[in-house]
Parts: sequence; structure tokens; C-alpha cells
Amino acid sequence: MLNEPIHLVVFDMAGTTVDDRHLGSSIVLEAISQAFTKKGLEVSFDLINKHRGKQKSQAIEDILNELKHPPHIRTKALAKDIYEEFLSFLIDQVHSLKEIEGTTSTFKFLKNRKVNIAVSSGFPTEIVDMIARHLKWKEFSLVDSVESVDVVGVGRPDPQMIYYLMERFNVDNPKNVIKVGDTVADIMEGKNAGVWTVAVLSGTQERNTLVEACPDFIINSIKDLPGLFGE
Repeated sequence: MLNEPIHLVVFDMAGTTVDDRHLGSSIVLEAISQAFTKKGLEVSFDLINKHRGKQKSQAIEDILNELKHPPHIRTKALAKDIYEEFLSFLIDQVHSLKEIEGTTSTFKFLKNRKVNIAVSSGFPTEIVDMIARHLKWKEFSLVDSVESVDVVGVGRPDPQMIYYLMERFNVDNPKNVIKVGDTVADIMEGKNAGVWTVAVLSGTQERNTLVEACPDFIINSIKDLPGLFGE
């Protein structure tokens, strides 16, 4: 159980608060796969999943660097083209996204405890805003902040997003903050910031992978987070 008062919880988006599964597969993984395929490059879902949780443009560059191709194809221009294809595919699929079960009830639980709620994502601002509008989080005052990696200019596992949100909500002690996410990158972001880390098993990375990142807690999904407060 948590043994410190919590003033801020920072949630990841896809796989944590947002269910990106459609027709049996992850829309995010499929979008990246399709973007590479359009450029004549076949990439396994395992390789894509390995880099999940990162800023998406960075993930694409990292995947390119792992492909066994001559260095001349691993260019910034190619990475940019693949990223644009990814965005186009994802924008078309935003209407298919829905909340992870228990998200609204957990948000309301935290609201009742006067805890600030932030959702951050490795998606660009355009996508983050579209998803937030689609789910009506701000319309129903369920969250206090929805942020894209664009706001700090660096993605996970760098802790700048958490520092930015702590400053915004006047939280000085990292032990009054929880980071909740479904990827190793999420957990490492939280650890680098010195906050509590909670891994959820609702995404595409398996328990064994997340255990290696040594989160403070592992729960099945966001709906189980209130239990860490002893309720």
C-alpha cells in the first residue's frame, strides 16, 4: 500500500487509460507496422512492442536502427516519412478508441480525494487532443491535464514530463506523485523522476517484461489503482 499522501497521478494514454485494441490487435502497433510496410520494410510486432511507450518519432528511429539493412536507408528523411504515415493511419482510427474499463471510476475516485489527474502520451499534440475530445475527458471534468510529449520536447524515459506536471500542480515531493503506465518506458520515466511507479497489465508488454523494470506495484489495470490507497 502507498504510505505517502498522493497529490498527483500521471497516467499514460494508450494501453493504460485508452484501449487501443481493435479486431484483436493494437491499433498503435498496427499503425506503426503499416507505416513501415508502406515504405517496403517489414517489421515484427515484437520489435515494435519493444519500443512502445516512447515518443513515437523516436520509437520509429530506434526501430529503423535495429533493422538489418544498410546504413544508407536509415535516414532522418525515411524516419520522418514513416512517422507521417503512422500519424495518418492513427488519425483514421481515433473513432475506434475507447477507455480502458474502470478509467472513469478511478478518475472519480481520485477526484474525490482531491488528487490532481494528468494524462500524458508519446503521441503528438494533434493526436492527444483528438483522443481527449473523443473520450470527452475535459468535457466531463474527469482530468486536470492532458499533455503531449511536444510540451517538453523529450520523451520517456526522460522524466521531464513528470517534472513539468509537478511544477504545474505545485507538487514538490516526488513521493506525493504516482506514475501509472503499461510499458517499461513508463516505469523508467517514473523511476528517473523518483516518484511511485505502477505498472498495469492492460497493454501489450507482458508481466515478465514489466517486472524487469522493477515498478513499485503491478496491477491488472487502472480499475485496481484505488486498492493501493487501501480502499
